[in-house]
Amino acid sequence: MPDGDIVHVKLSRRYQKPYKQLCEGLYGDAELTRAVLRPLKQDLQDYGDAPLKLIQQVAAELNRIPDEPLLKQFINWADKSKSIDRCAQQISGRPTAMQLAVQACQQQLQELRYGSCAQDLTKEMYRKYVSVVYEANFEGRVPLPQHYNGIAQAAVDARLQGMRTHVEQGIDCFAAQMLRNGTVSSLRRPPMARVTLGLHDDLLNQ
Repeated sequence: MPDGDIVHVKLSRRYQKPYKQLCEGLYGDAELTRAVLRPLKQDLQDYGDAPLKLIQQVAAELNRIPDEPLLKQFINWADKSKSIDRCAQQISGRPTAMQLAVQACQQQLQELRYGSCAQDLTKEMYRKYVSVVYEANFEGRVPLPQHYNGIAQAAVDARLQGMRTHVEQGIDCFAAQMLRNGTVSSLRRPPMARVTLGLHDDLLNQ
């Protein structure tokens, strides 16, 4: 597909090719995932490191919350939620990126309120952030009344579900790199199993 072709009006330009491949039905789950991880990586890099800074600050605060259910009864959860918003307002970053990071932080706060604290809270919140970006910029935008190539929504949903395990692996890989490097600038897509590289694939642009 030539660069710039728009086959899905709700998706940004960089997601057009992965969406088209999804609709064509010629690619396996791993190949489709690898295709969509490229624009996802680009989104994360465009959003910069400000979301990571917010997550680090919020994780430090959430780590101080006791894990015992009885003690949690005395936590002012509304104030904790507002504190996340206040932290975000003090960090200079792209508005969309910060909104998505806040969403990830709020998800983690709710999980902590009703469950146990993750073993590595910062990594888990990075994972949630990447997942939120994926949902907001790709999967959540995919549904349409009429899809490219005449494919039914049920078939699109089935293919997205088939990709889920591979997508989760990619999200975990990005989160691990964020934790290790403290930045999104050096993100690389993970190698995917059962991917056959074409003659024109760029091995260096991971």
